[in-house]
Amino acid sequence: MAESSEGQATEYYIDVDSAGDHGRAIKPMIVSRMGYVMRQSLTADVIEDMDAEDLIQQVAYHAAEDKDFLLPDTPLKESVFRVLLANENKPMTAEEVSKILEDKWSLSPYPRDTSSGVIERLLAGGDDNYCFAAIPPPTPPEEETEAEAADAEEIEVDGVVEE
Repeated sequence: MAESSEGQATEYYIDVDSAGDHGRAIKPMIVSRMGYVMRQSLTADVIEDMDAEDLIQQVAYHAAEDKDFLLPDTPLKESVFRVLLANENKPMTAEEVSKILEDKWSLSPYPRDTSSGVIERLLAGGDDNYCFAAIPPPTPPEEETEAEAADAEEIEVDGVVEE
């Protein structure tokens, strides 16, 4: 799993801004995950005028609670996409996504590997249709070496170095 030295895991989200750069029309992808009634209420003009983030909010607030939103036989990569949509596209770690899928499918007749390692590989897979993007954990500032600390104590005043 992608973790920093302090154990912080990489977080992932759906990069709606760069989807067009990869030849993906993100708005229809999001709308297609809405329930039938909601999809019927949105015209092409309304969808065109809405931001992708607004469409994600609609999915998160209305469609995600539908019992058919995340069925146990949904392909795993599609399931990860739906979990991110249901979480309002807020960055999540592979561990968090894994936990949601395990909780949702715990009694499923379709046993599958939803471990965080599998989810991490799906999210970090790179060039894919779902536009997953990573937010690496923050890197800790490097500690000053003794030489850098000594150099910092020297002060130059009018061309003369003073210690």
